[in-house]
Amino acid sequence: MNRLAVILILLLGVAGIFAQSPREMYPPSYISFEIEQLTFDLSDSLMVFDGLFTFSNLSALPEIEDIYFPILVDNEQAYFDSLSVIWTSSGYPLRTIKQKGGFWFTLEMPDRSMETVRIRYQQKLLHKQAKYIVTTANSWAKALVYASYEVRLPEGKKVIHYPFDTPKEATLAEGKQVMSWEFHDFVPQRDLFIQWE
Repeated sequence: MNRLAVILILLLGVAGIFAQSPREMYPPSYISFEIEQLTFDLSDSLMVFDGLFTFSNLSALPEIEDIYFPILVDNEQAYFDSLSVIWTSSGYPLRTIKQKGGFWFTLEMPDRSMETVRIRYQQKLLHKQAKYIVTTANSWAKALVYASYEVRLPEGKKVIHYPFDTPKEATLAEGKQVMSWEFHDFVPQRDLFIQWE
C-alpha cells in the first residue's frame, strides 16, 4: 500500500470520528422516559402548554442525558415564548438552549432514581387549530408506561378534529370545556392535532 493510500485511510478514519453524533461517542445512557401528562389550554389565538415528563435512571450510577424537545413552528404556529423547565421535586430550573424548532435541556439524575420535569411555554396560534409533536416519544424505543392529555377550549367552541379518538371525558370548568384522554403502554401513532370553530 503506498503512502498516499495510508494517509487517505487515516484521514477518512479521523473524519468518521468527527462525524459521529455525541450520543454515539459516549456510552449509552440508562435514563428512560416513562410518563407524560400534558395540558393544552387553548384560545383562538394562543396555546399555553404545561407538561409533566417523568424519567427513570435504574442504573447504579448517576446518569446525564441531553434531551432535545421539538416545538412545531410553522405558518400556523408562531415561535414559542415564556419557556420554563424545572424539576418538580425542588422547583430548580434546568439549563436550556433555545433554537427555532425547539430547545435542549440536560437531565442529571442520581442512581436508581425517578424524577419529573415540568415544561411550560406558550405559542401564538394563527388559525383555530393547534399541533404538538407527540411521536418523538417513540425515539426512546419503548412504550410510555402512562400518558394523559387534557385539552381546554373556551366554552361553546365546536371541535372539528380531535387529537385522538372521542375524549374519555368532556366537562365544563371555569368557562372552559375540558377534554381528556388516557393511555397505558402508549406508542403514539401520529402527532397531536386539534381544530375547532
